[in-house]
This record gives sequence, C-alpha cells and structure tokens, in this order.
Amino acid sequence: MRKILQKGQKEFDLCPKKMQARQETIIDLYRSIFGRSSLPDHQSYITLCAQCGNSRGKVKKGSEFETVVNEKLVKESQFYGIEGNPEIHKLNKGLKTSAKWFYGDFLDMVQEVAANDLSFRPGIINYDSIHFPTTDPDYFIRLLKVVMKMNWTDVLVLGNFVLLAHGREVSYENILDSFVDSAHSKIVFSTDFFSLYPHVYLYDGTGKKSATKMGTIAFYNKG
Repeated sequence: MRKILQKGQKEFDLCPKKMQARQETIIDLYRSIFGRSSLPDHQSYITLCAQCGNSRGKVKKGSEFETVVNEKLVKESQFYGIEGNPEIHKLNKGLKTSAKWFYGDFLDMVQEVAANDLSFRPGIINYDSIHFPTTDPDYFIRLLKVVMKMNWTDVLVLGNFVLLAHGREVSYENILDSFVDSAHSKIVFSTDFFSLYPHVYLYDGTGKKSATKMGTIAFYNKG
C-alpha cells in the first residue's frame, strides 16, 4: 500500500501543472495581494497538505511543504499540515521538522487548532479539495464562517475544486454560484469581511494525459 501510494503521489507532486498552480495561486497571489514576500512571523500557513514525507523520513520532493518553504513563503515552524489519510499522515509525522501535522477532517482540525492554541493566526488557509464545488458547497462557506468568527484578518483563503472528472463537468462559474446557494452564504456574503479575487485559476489535472480539470477561487481580508 505504501509503495503504491508514494508512486502515485510522486506523479502528483512533481507534475509541472500542479507545481505551477501552487506557485501562481498560493505564492504569487499572496505576494500580489499583500505586498510582501512571506508570512509575518506571528502568522501560520494551514493546508490540506497531502503527502509531504517519504518512508525514509525525508521531505518529499515537489510536495507542498517543500515548495512553500523553499520559496521562503513560510518557515517550517509556520506550516500546519492536515491530512485525512492515516498512511499519509504517518509519513508526514515522520519528518524531523518543526512543522505541525494533524490527522482528521480539514474543517474540524482548523477549529481544533484554534481552540487549543489561542495565539494561532493563519495568514493562508488552503483547502485543496478533491471534490466538485457542488458536492458540498456548505463546507467551504463554513470554513469562511470560522475565519469570520475568529476574526482572522490579514488572511488569504483558497478553495481548489474539481471542475471536470469521470465524464462530469461543471463550469468555473458554478464555484461561486454553489456558494451563493449555500445555507450559510447569507452570513458570509452579507458583510464586507472578505474580498473576492476576481479571477478563477483554471488548470488541467495531474498526468500527461489527464482528463481532469481544476479551479481555484480565493477570498482574502487585508486587515
């Protein structure tokens, strides 16, 4: 199981399309919006991180953790990685690093971290979903509600969603439309807490002949 998992993950992490998407939707976008090259020391980067370590206890090449640290967007100690797969989480926990690793549902863990550490202040929240935006639109809106409730200002919140897979397709307009239809949307969109970045970043899924398409949407608060 572990070898198969790593083989597939290697293709995912080292895929030029995925690496370019991380650069443009996370690193470049943060720097463009906030006008600084890295997160302030008092802030953290929390993400649905996938595999960041290998079976030898080394940082996985091309992983999100390696990318944002090497790009000096964050320091290792600012990285909070959440993973819902126990095998992947075990590999991440095996890294000898000051990063913090959590196993469980992304939204649950974000709230748990906030409850257990009152000094926790995210500067970037990256929800890298494997679902269509219409599958559970309330989920991402609930994440935005948590940010508002905690009054986490000076923050970039990213949602990455599947737009085409297995013969099913939704347009990028459906991302925001699905959020507006959410039962929780009035609370989020009736205030000016968030600004919506005016473009959805579109890119093909991993692999040379991928039939998957992805889209990333961004909300931010500049404090």
